[in-house]
Parts: sequence; structure tokens; C-alpha cells
Amino acid sequence: MKNIYKKRRDKIIQSLGNADISGERVGLHIVVKTDKAKEIIEYALKCDVKLYDMDDYYMTENKKTIQSS
Repeated sequence: MKNIYKKRRDKIIQSLGNADISGERVGLHIVVKTDKAKEIIEYALKCDVKLYDMDDYYMTENKKTIQSS
């Protein structure tokens, strides 16, 4: 099962190209800073991947991040 999630995460990271990604080497979750969070989340849903908009968890509106799970 671990390999399945690793392959999935690796595909997500690869598809994001040069995006500002953190946490990609430490576990299952990653955080991506982007101005296109809504579009990425919608596209991921079509691919059966659930992503969460981290803006819902920030006190300011300046952060543009998403998290995979």
C-alpha cells in the first residue's frame, strides 16, 4: 500500500512542474504554493485525487496553498 501512495504522490509532484512544493520528501502529504489552487483542485477531482485548499486554514488571504492527501 505504501508504494501505491508514493506513486500517486510522485505523479502529483511531477504534474505540478516548477511549483513551490514543500514536504515532498518527508511523508504522504505535500504543500504547494500556487495562485491556481482552485483549478488544480478541480482537475485533481476529475482524476480521483482529493486535494484541500489550505487557504481555509489561514487567517490571512495572502496565502495560496493546497495540500494533498
